[in-house]
Formats: sequence, structure tokens, C-alpha cells
Amino acid sequence: RLPYFYPEARWWKRPPRFAHKSKATVYFNGVKFPVVMMDFSKGGAFVKLDRRLFNEGADEKEEHRHDKSAGSHPFISPEERIRAHKSIDKFPKTNETVHIVIKTAPGLDNPYEGGLFETEAVVVWSTKAVDPLKNGLGLKFTGLKFSEKRKLQKYLKLFDSKHN
Repeated sequence: RLPYFYPEARWWKRPPRFAHKSKATVYFNGVKFPVVMMDFSKGGAFVKLDRRLFNEGADEKEEHRHDKSAGSHPFISPEERIRAHKSIDKFPKTNETVHIVIKTAPGLDNPYEGGLFETEAVVVWSTKAVDPLKNGLGLKFTGLKFSEKRKLQKYLKLFDSKHN
């Protein structure tokens, strides 16, 4: 009965999602939030706060041992990281519009280097946990330019071929 009363629960009509960790940045109200994209599809992505935002004095080698995506965030300076840490209470909420920039995997723009994918997105749902590290956003891409649509289609095709 659920799908009839809640059309958004029709999982069989949703585009396929691909699990892929990638560094990204969410721009909201003048603050850059470092996030990690966990999965994505034709319509959007799920991102969560980058845990290094809360590891002020963490040893870089220790991070590399536990986190394959460790290292400096590609779009955020240390000063911006501190500002985001102080602005965590301003993390976007449902129905708010954000700008997202995602670092893509090699093979899309260049066979050896990753590129960038950026677009506007609406927060369709958010998780607000007691632990800020578990805060995440479900984003729906909006206002995709033709070039970004093409890039997204190529990226999805790249992952679809890897999973089949």
C-alpha cells in the first residue's frame, strides 16, 4: 500500500545509484562545507560531512591508513575549513538550494586525472545526527547546463560499464 499513498517511495522508478566516494564541496550562505559524496545517480547524490573537518590535530599518516580518500581537500583552504567548522550549525536543511562541486574520477575528462562536476542542487532530505560527522544531505540536481548534463551522462556510463 505504501507506494500508492507515497509516490516518492516507488523505488522501481528511480534511476540506478552508484556507490562512489569522492571529495566535494557544498557552498551554502557564503560557507564552503567539505563533504564526501557517497553515491550518485542521474538525479542527485548523497553527501556527508568530511570527517577531517572535526580532526583539528589529526596525524596525516594516521588518516591515510584508515581513510583512502584522506589528504587535503581539493577546494578548501585550512582557513575555510576552520570557518566551516565554526558554522556547522548553518549546515543546509531540507528545501534549501546549494551549489556543489564534485571531484570526478579519472576517465571522464582525462584518462589519468579527475575533473570537476558542478551544479546547483536542492536538499531533498537531510540527516541530523547527534554526532555531526553523521550529518548528510540527499541532493537533487537542478538547473543542469547542457555541458554538465553531458558530463553527468558520461560519468554514469563510465560507472555503469564498470558495474556490468
